[in-house]
Amino acid sequence: MFLDKIKQKFDLSVVKNIELEDMAIDFTGPDDWTSTLSSDHMIARLTHIPGFTWPIQQVRLRVVIHDKGIDLGQLVSPYQPASVSGGIVTSRISNSLMTIFQTSTSQAGFSEFVGALATKDHHTFVIKGSADIIFNLGFLGIHSIKGVDFLSDLTLRGLNNLPDIKCADIVIGTSATGLPEQQKPYELLLKTNLEIHNPSQLSLSLGDLTLAVFFPSTENLNQPYTIKDPRHEIIDQNKDLQRQQQEGQTQQPRQEEIQHQRQEQEQEPRQAQAQQDSDEKHEKHGMYGHYIGTIALENLSLQLGANKDCSAIIKLDTSLDGTKLFLRAIACEPQIVLLKGFQQTSKKEALAAGLRSFATSLFIPSFTPPPLPTPIKIERQ
Repeated sequence: MFLDKIKQKFDLSVVKNIELEDMAIDFTGPDDWTSTLSSDHMIARLTHIPGFTWPIQQVRLRVVIHDKGIDLGQLVSPYQPASVSGGIVTSRISNSLMTIFQTSTSQAGFSEFVGALATKDHHTFVIKGSADIIFNLGFLGIHSIKGVDFLSDLTLRGLNNLPDIKCADIVIGTSATGLPEQQKPYELLLKTNLEIHNPSQLSLSLGDLTLAVFFPSTENLNQPYTIKDPRHEIIDQNKDLQRQQQEGQTQQPRQEEIQHQRQEQEQEPRQAQAQQDSDEKHEKHGMYGHYIGTIALENLSLQLGANKDCSAIIKLDTSLDGTKLFLRAIACEPQIVLLKGFQQTSKKEALAAGLRSFATSLFIPSFTPPPLPTPIKIERQ
């Protein structure tokens, strides 16, 4: 009879909301659309019933992640110990596989979900599903109730584009550092350890990432660039501004006209000075200054708060005028460069799509660059 009364109480939408104080996601598994999720502090707020204490001992969850009207994926967490204080249940989610549904809509939605967590200061989504609950009723024994439905908004602090990243040091690649002086004739390799502050509630294992590097010099900032892949082919897509310069039109267009030009460039990117075949596709990244190379973050794992000694290698393309401008500037004083995600930022499809919108800045201390190699002119047959 007592157990029947408890079951009746759970029929009254007893789970009001669920909160996670932290969430860890490991994207480094073998499947692009399966990751491991856990949380050490899960809080469920139950309906308060005067004179009644919920005798909950363990909780197991089946959760569907829902964002912007789309069911993205699901996870099942095994039974975990739970404690109760008033109407608040505290438990955890152990390492549980989160599987994204194998539909184009769910996969595209999950990529947007990843992008929101990476670029926003907070993101709200929905978790829904059911809970299996084990009760300790003392002399009445251990009993369970299965399939207690719940639906709750969940808000998490995001990475906010990681606004605080610094180079702890810079070492020019040599045999002593385990790097060749130049991997290719036009490349300058810089080895560094980054200090990254993670302002979010997310601990993330991201694996190897590659970001495009731009130098936001005040010189020629109106020239947008696109890159096709980590080989850093640069395309000038600003014929209109070049034509204005050739015609001696020094007056800058109004802000509305500039915005209109940018929108047109995003919709119909033009190719000029391209060194690749005309049928190759290119990924547009907008106006970030001079594209100068990439930064490869090796096996990146972000914990909450301060992260030190994050290993990275910066590859600078010294054949580019923007890179030469950057090297002249960095020899005199510290500089700030911009880091931007692109289509091949990660080998994981879900991450790569989600991190295309990621953009942040990096503080680089001053250093003395080595002499640049003499460019080699290659004649096409």
